[in-house]
Amino acid sequence: LANANEQISKSCPGYYAKFEKVLERGGKKYFVADTLMTPDFHIWEIIDQYEALARKISKESSLKDFPRLEAFYKAFREEPKLQRYFASEAHTLPINSPAKAWFA
Repeated sequence: LANANEQISKSCPGYYAKFEKVLERGGKKYFVADTLMTPDFHIWEIIDQYEALARKISKESSLKDFPRLEAFYKAFREEPKLQRYFASEAHTLPINSPAKAWFA
């Protein structure tokens, strides 16, 4: 957790700003289309990891400053086709590898 505050306060907003611009330019619900595509899964995972880290160190989410990205994150999480996964044990597995002890 040594650099967690820096990750959340500096790195995260920079990435979120770039993602926000892509969503703004594309004008779609998701990054490529109005339906989920492969890149959406990767980007959602990046956001979800930042959000988990923010919760872990009791920091407020930066998503509130990026309305399109926040809408994307919520829409992905609420996607009916993914609810079985989000309700499963697989969704609760540790993020990345067991070496990432700060998520344990």
